[in-house]
Amino acid sequence: MEIGFELKHYEDIFPLITGWRYTWEDLLKVSERIWNLTRAFSVKHIPGFGRSFDQPPARLVKEPLPTGPVAGKHLTREQVEALLDDYYRQRGWDKNGIPTREKLQELGLDFVEL
Repeated sequence: MEIGFELKHYEDIFPLITGWRYTWEDLLKVSERIWNLTRAFSVKHIPGFGRSFDQPPARLVKEPLPTGPVAGKHLTREQVEALLDDYYRQRGWDKNGIPTREKLQELGLDFVEL
């Protein structure tokens, strides 16, 4: 809901703004391409970019939450690493959070150099 509309309305709104009609699946694929291009750009232009850039603030693994259903608890470093592993796997990225050649080819981005 970045622009205040329910997700179900994006497929109807997009052609009004751009003149192009896409299905919801098309829009998700475009979004995935953008996300991977952004990631690839960062890998290429930011020295050392990768997993270390995806770490949550240290406070989340050091200080217990003060309120709410998980009050008094905090994430462990192992939990953070497991979450990143799962996220990268679902994105089709390697263990360092870099898009794989296979993922780039799948998205028609085989021209991208890392």
